[in-house]
Amino acid sequence: MGGKSADVIAPAIPIGEAQRLRAVAAAAQLYTPAEARFDRITRLACSTFDMPIALVTVVADCYQWFKSAQGITVAETSREASFCAHAILEPGPLVVNDALADPRFRDNALVVGAPGIRFYAGHPIHYRFQPIGSLCVLDTRPREIDQEQRNQLRSLAAWVENEINPQALSEAQRNLLGQLDAPRRRELLDPLTGTWNRAAQQRLLSDELELARQRGRPVTLLQIDVDHLERVNQTYGSPAGDAVLAQIAQRIRGAVRPADALIRSGSDEFLLLLGDVTPDLGVEIANRVLLQVGMTPLPAGGHDFELGVSIGVASTLMPAAVALATMLDAAGAATREAKAAGRSCVRWRMLPAAPESGTPASARTRAG
Repeated sequence: MGGKSADVIAPAIPIGEAQRLRAVAAAAQLYTPAEARFDRITRLACSTFDMPIALVTVVADCYQWFKSAQGITVAETSREASFCAHAILEPGPLVVNDALADPRFRDNALVVGAPGIRFYAGHPIHYRFQPIGSLCVLDTRPREIDQEQRNQLRSLAAWVENEINPQALSEAQRNLLGQLDAPRRRELLDPLTGTWNRAAQQRLLSDELELARQRGRPVTLLQIDVDHLERVNQTYGSPAGDAVLAQIAQRIRGAVRPADALIRSGSDEFLLLLGDVTPDLGVEIANRVLLQVGMTPLPAGGHDFELGVSIGVASTLMPAAVALATMLDAAGAATREAKAAGRSCVRWRMLPAAPESGTPASARTRAG
């Protein structure tokens, strides 16, 4: 954690840095989409320590990447001014009670400027016995933590270590990541929500659909539109809207399977292609997303926002007979029907279209 500053004391390079960087690469977490299993840990860390910011970081050669972030929208920072690059040098937690009183951090850009970090506590996380990053909590005021809290931080860091699994993402996502270097990976991720962005959309969806065709398995596509996000932006400003959207993305991730690829396809729109998911299960997952997003108000900028989502579901039992464009069109049409029905609901279409009692199947809908 930290921004670049000429007066910041850079962290030392660990002994065996080459071996550590090989472990970072093997962990396969750099420039990958955010995942609910890590978000749960950082949310719990914020609650447990009553702190506004919690992060799972990965320290690379010259930068650090935030695999999960609560309370901050920055996706990465330089290693030179990073708190966590100091934390990986320690056998246990690194605690900075007041960053302004610590010569290593008092000139850090995120200490002297926004968001004004004053307290930091980070415990190194390991992969293949090498420290690859940190689980950390941060506050904008000086703090102290006792031994029991240090033990809690250690336990949460161990939980993070248990969740590191390079095989957790879907095969299509792993294939895409394996073909790209770090700069290209960065270009395909949305820094605000931690999801894939529109630049990755065509390739990911095409590959997921092709895998379903090869295996003869059903596939379901969800289009998820956030209802009335523009009102938040217009009334309270884009920072509030951004904070709300980031939380909605986290809630969507928490309602679906770990391997499912979530794509931010527009300013207030997401796509989710569910491999090996039948129509009935697709509607069930869509309704779970609906409930998860709207279960409690979304806090941002000192306000609580009650927003929902309109979801269009397009499913097929015969992926070989359906083009990706057709699925996208059907999901979009179902989403428009959900909005016309009053929003915050689910509408469903089955593909390929087949007549039933004189009515095209593509026109049949199922309410959530």
